[in-house]
Amino acid sequence: MNQEKRVRIGRNTKAIFWLAGVVGVLGILIYFEQIAILYILSTLAMIVFLLIVAYADLEDVEMEADKSTKHVKDSSEKIDDKSKEQESANRIAVSEFNVSDRDHEM
Repeated sequence: MNQEKRVRIGRNTKAIFWLAGVVGVLGILIYFEQIAILYILSTLAMIVFLLIVAYADLEDVEMEADKSTKHVKDSSEKIDDKSKEQESANRIAVSEFNVSDRDHEM
């Protein structure tokens, strides 16, 4: 009955460990003034970043953005309609108030 329990490390925990490791390595390189190594690492990091962006599927993102833009436009049209209705209701209320105010003056 020897059961092994595997400890699972979550994605956020892994990301924090990676971040701490990278910060530690960069801190040590800065402390010991290893500028050449820092330069090479930053160049490689930029290359990796640009490759990720180059191979990203941006077409789906654009289609999702169009859907959300349409939703925003529909919502703004509804808000405009409500504000126009409110403005007309306010005009009616003001005109009724002015009429009743004139009646009291006479």
